[in-house]
Amino acid sequence: MINTSESFNKLIKDSIDYVETSFSSIKLEAAEKSISLICSLFSIIAVCFIFIIASFFFGISIALILSSYLGSTIVGFIIVGVFYLIVGLVFWIKKERLIKMPLMEFILSHLFKKY
Repeated sequence: MINTSESFNKLIKDSIDYVETSFSSIKLEAAEKSISLICSLFSIIAVCFIFIIASFFFGISIALILSSYLGSTIVGFIIVGVFYLIVGLVFWIKKERLIKMPLMEFILSHLFKKY
């Protein structure tokens, strides 16, 4: 009877150790995937920020070039502003397909990626 009791206690202890190890493994995997996702998103944000700054200066240069051809500084900047407004409206109308779905696919692929 003592042997059975010891075996049962050992089984319970081993089961608890297994659950604790599995839980630790799950936490480690979640942390690894979260860090990978955060780093990827940070790099995408950095590249987008650089692209926005470049677009800003490119827009100013195009506006100044148009201003010299049209003879009016205001008209050149208005034309570039209207262009940015149209691009912004297209992105706003198509935001589901152009922004939301690719971002969701990117996040899900990073979360469920096998290493």
